[in-house]
This record gives sequence, structure tokens and C-alpha cells, in this order.
Amino acid sequence: MNTKVYKLALAFTGLAMTGGAMAADGTGTASAKVISPISVAQDTGAGLEFGSLTTSASGQTVVISPAGVATGTAVRTTTSATRAAGAFTVTGEPAYTFALTMPTTGSVITGGGTAPETMALSAFTVAPVATYSALPGTAPTYTSTLDGTTGKYKFTVGATLTTVASQASGAYAGTYVVTVAYN
Repeated sequence: MNTKVYKLALAFTGLAMTGGAMAADGTGTASAKVISPISVAQDTGAGLEFGSLTTSASGQTVVISPAGVATGTAVRTTTSATRAAGAFTVTGEPAYTFALTMPTTGSVITGGGTAPETMALSAFTVAPVATYSALPGTAPTYTSTLDGTTGKYKFTVGATLTTVASQASGAYAGTYVVTVAYN
């Protein structure tokens, strides 16, 4: 009888252990959304243009506002090149927010003469094209939202061009980098 009780107790213990040690599974979900990459490009034919100028002293400036208005201390001629703000388009996922970072400095370089000369670019400013939302932020970084339908945002750029003493005559050209990233 002891053997039967022992076998019976062992059977119940095994059942109890089996019930307590049972495992359970659950199912999780995973998802992702692939969005359009964000990009920025200068609009065709819409470069930042300071026009023609003469200068006789160091540190003279031409300032082009985002609206394309020219001011400054350098003598600007009105008989040749047009002055204009630069224009850019950001393209990405509709209704997403993004950060726009402008450079703090840049330069334009002449290819004429015996040695290349430069003029400094600084104080970059931006403004949205009329149909787009404001660009809040503090220079050089601003934020806004891409259009909810087109995924685009258009803005204009102004800057200050500063000469050096006895700036050499010639055609000057250069580039500056505008950076955008999703927030």
C-alpha cells in the first residue's frame, strides 16, 4: 500500500508541476512607413545675384534681402546685372515638419587676374514664398512644415556681400550650402 500511495503522490506532483510549468505564447505586431526622402534645390535660374558694383574701400557691402531688395555701402550700378534673392524648393513627405539650416559664411571667387580674389558672404536671411507657412527659428536654423498635398516648401534667400580694399574687377561666382532634415 505504501507503494500505491507513493506512486499516486508522485503522479499528482507530476501533474501539478506540468500545469505550473506550461508556457504561453503571444503575438506582437511590427510596422513601418517608408516616406519620401527630403531634398532641397535652388530653383532653375534663381541664384542669389548681387549685380554689378564698384568699390574703393575695404568692408563695403551689398545686402540682398529675401525679397530681392538691394542696400549697402558699395556703389551699385543699375546698367547691368539684375540683383535678386536666391530661390529654393524643399521636397519631401507631405505635411512633415523639417529643419532648414543656412550657412553662417561663404565666399564668391573670381577666376580672373594673377591670383584669385574673394568677397565674403555672410548674414544669410530667409523668407517663405507667400503661400507657405512661416519659418520660425533663430538664424541659422529654422523650422516649418511641407505642404500637406504637394510635399513642397518654397523659400527665398538673401545675404550680405562684403568687399576687400581695391577689389579686383572681374566676374565673381561661388556656392553656399543650404541643409534640410526632417524633424
